[in-house]
Amino acid sequence: MYDTIIIGAGSSGLMCAARLVCDGMDNVLLLDSNPKAGKKLAITGNGRCNLTNLSLDKDLYFSDDKDRLYKVLSYFGVDETINFFEKELGLKTVSKDELVYPVTLKSSSVIDVLRFYISKIDIEYELKVDKVSQDAEGYTVFAGEKSFEGRNVVFATGGMSYPKTGSDGNGYRLLSRFFKKEEFTAVTPSLVQLKTSDRDLKSLSGFRFNSRVSLISDNETKATEVGELLFTDYGISGICVMQLSRHLTNGRNKVVIDLLVDDEAICDSLRRFSHRSVPDALIGILPSELTKTVLKRLGTSELKDPSVIRRFIRMLHEFTVNISGTNGFDNSQVTRGGLNLNALDDELQSREHKGLYVCGEVLNVDGPCGGYNLQWAWSSAVVVADSIKRSIG
Repeated sequence: MYDTIIIGAGSSGLMCAARLVCDGMDNVLLLDSNPKAGKKLAITGNGRCNLTNLSLDKDLYFSDDKDRLYKVLSYFGVDETINFFEKELGLKTVSKDELVYPVTLKSSSVIDVLRFYISKIDIEYELKVDKVSQDAEGYTVFAGEKSFEGRNVVFATGGMSYPKTGSDGNGYRLLSRFFKKEEFTAVTPSLVQLKTSDRDLKSLSGFRFNSRVSLISDNETKATEVGELLFTDYGISGICVMQLSRHLTNGRNKVVIDLLVDDEAICDSLRRFSHRSVPDALIGILPSELTKTVLKRLGTSELKDPSVIRRFIRMLHEFTVNISGTNGFDNSQVTRGGLNLNALDDELQSREHKGLYVCGEVLNVDGPCGGYNLQWAWSSAVVVADSIKRSIG
């Protein structure tokens, strides 16, 4: 019988195993449905793996229980994370602004140091867990024709983002055996591109603009971000847009874009090149496709009247995109929702099922881009591992 069985060899599962090994515990089994560890971790940060954030703001996380969330992040925070990776695992890090990366700028370096560190424990790949049961001795984990027994079991299964990496929602199904339906928050894609049904945006596909973007839901401003926005054939993308996706509601959503244009330059070009068509007069400032789209929305082809010019400029500062949905879990960086934190104790252990722990994305915690979600994975995994150590003695 194993002391601990960890389901999932992603970021939280690997960290949980590493922390246990650090504390001298190697009677551990790590299970994963993929052929190798860290498949989703490999693509984080565009393959560079943004480990954490030096300016981490705990208030930017969404969760059902902020107090418990803060306790977990305070127990093993940013400094502890960097120290563990550098001093214990041997991974040199580098910071760019507030973002922390491996010095190699390769996520494979993060996976490798974790993988090498836990080489003493048993790891079984290409095994998808079908069921977990509990008896007086502990837990039995069933995967295909195999079964494994452990005194403790850790659910580090991930959520539903990038299901091809193994985060296909199986963890929620497994946990539903031990937790009530009302102890889960419905899951939705987060940090994901937004779709629109506005047909007049097709011509803008491929264009990028430095913008200030705001999400309006049922006439209420939910969030505002600044950054590079990309128009696509399905809608809009870019980090600023993906940040807004966290704030989507079930109501009527739209994004209002301030394209940060130079008002005086537009007026000057219209005067200087009044003999040209409007798109041609502004070609040195705005893509003609954008100019034509705005003119069409205004219902005019000329900008002679000062009031119409003001409306044209105002629309460039308040360009509206109606949101019809998201690009789904296949393209979302993280899952919003999951098993509620208040279904667990402060050590992320089930109150009713001792020895059952949960960490990482399968929990109802999600943060913005910039190392927030990996920090949650590391922090929650360490809280779980240290609790297991104390319980075993």
